[in-house]
Amino acid sequence: MQIERTESNKLVITFPEGVDNAAIQRIIDYFRYFELTSKSRATQQDADLLAEEANTAWLKKRQGAKG
Repeated sequence: MQIERTESNKLVITFPEGVDNAAIQRIIDYFRYFELTSKSRATQQDADLLAEEANTAWLKKRQGAKG
């Protein structure tokens, strides 16, 4: 693995052939999550409430489709 910084101050990471692409993607997704949420003021309680609302709406839609 090689890490270098470009003249435009960007970080470039090069992985050798054979490294699991899926594992690299999970790591990139993890960093992207932190980038996207770094300025968020939402709390865990806010996230839990949103997830609960989404699950309830999904269940209602699913039950409506069955019958």
